[in-house]
Amino acid sequence: FQQAGQEAAARQLHVLLVEDNIINQQVLGKQLKKAGCHVSVANHGLEALEILERETFDIVLMDLEMPVLDGLGAMREIRRREKEQVYASERLPVIAVTANVRKEQIDTAIAAGAVSTQRLLVSTVC
Repeated sequence: FQQAGQEAAARQLHVLLVEDNIINQQVLGKQLKKAGCHVSVANHGLEALEILERETFDIVLMDLEMPVLDGLGAMREIRRREKEQVYASERLPVIAVTANVRKEQIDTAIAAGAVSTQRLLVSTVC
């Protein structure tokens, strides 16, 4: 992960933002772009999986609670596909992003394949 981070620092970081809330998409997307990232957005986990079949990303920011396919299910599927070598990268960093982080949610997200969890506080991103 560190090597990928150092390589990405030398070029524009390609981020997949998976979030169903349009306001969160706009706020996070704006902040990521301001930081120099190239941002693609998926509205739910199934859409994220479809995008990951076509594009390569440096990192995924994944909301946990979404319609169609939630973040936990999407993370589990990403990890399953990695084991089957469907993706070009060995292990795609996925950070679980949610508005309400409880210890159980953190543990569940890590078990599903998240490398980290971050609580989304709009006041800290604006």
